[in-house]
Amino acid sequence: MIDNYKCQICDNSSFSYLHKGVDRLYGVEGAFDFYRCNICRLIFIFPTPGEDALKKYYPDDYYSYITAEKTEAEGGSLRQKAIFYFRHPFKFLNCVLYSKLLNQKDILEYKKGLNVLDVGCGDGKYLLDKRRYGCDCFGIDIDEKALSRLREKDNDVKTYRGNLWEAGLTGESFDVVNINNVLEHVGEPEKLLSEVKKIMKKGAILRVVVPNSASLTHWLFRKYWMGIDIPRHLYTFSIKNLKILFKKTDLTIQYYRTIENSHLFIVSTIYVINEFFKKNLKAMECSKIWNNEFLKLLFSPYAFIVNALKIGGMVEFILKKD
Repeated sequence: MIDNYKCQICDNSSFSYLHKGVDRLYGVEGAFDFYRCNICRLIFIFPTPGEDALKKYYPDDYYSYITAEKTEAEGGSLRQKAIFYFRHPFKFLNCVLYSKLLNQKDILEYKKGLNVLDVGCGDGKYLLDKRRYGCDCFGIDIDEKALSRLREKDNDVKTYRGNLWEAGLTGESFDVVNINNVLEHVGEPEKLLSEVKKIMKKGAILRVVVPNSASLTHWLFRKYWMGIDIPRHLYTFSIKNLKILFKKTDLTIQYYRTIENSHLFIVSTIYVINEFFKKNLKAMECSKIWNNEFLKLLFSPYAFIVNALKIGGMVEFILKKD
């Protein structure tokens, strides 16, 4: 029972029931109860579904398993990029706007010889990008098909299928560790961070990105917000409770910011349309809507405002092992 449960962040035993939730992204059957800690405001599913029960909610076309396919612009020469952006002017404008003006890009510096680990790497979009800098890369994920696609693209990237604490990595091996949209999927987030800290070199950097439950977009959409992604997201964190968690694991916060993007907002809108207008739009089949460059351009003022106020849909922390 929930009365015997303790919060994964603050060990509190007082919770508020929020609502039942279902899988709105892929439509797999099942309903789950959502609660919120009355002290640190951590949002979580209870009872926590086990790994076997969750397998059906991670289909072969799960989006993080198929992200590394390069566009013509990403993989081409300077001339090819120029031609690509000339043909796609809105994409060019958004590239400049979001990466340069709104600074929504990876702010870490990478160089040849750095040992980089990506926990929950999917098919390796992040690691393949860091290989261009000459980094030595290691990826961990639970999906063997995604890891196979990563090795096909670059066989020099080392991989392991399973959990980090089972991988047999030696202590203080990595300069940079990336945990991007993964911590919320893990049943024991504190255990994962403790294991990560063990394999980080002294002075190494950890990057953590998760949905932000204290965002304006979550407040607007509530249970229809894509960021809660029931049941794959076992937890929905905020800046406040993440600070508590990082303090418990003795990781030093160097910097944090929020990152809002049109994808979360537009897909949440699709969920609302489905609910109130009795539609059956499948979000992953509506890429022409949520990946529309003109809509992204129109969305940019909202992204600028919420990020300036640190109430954007995602939160990114840069942490250091002292």
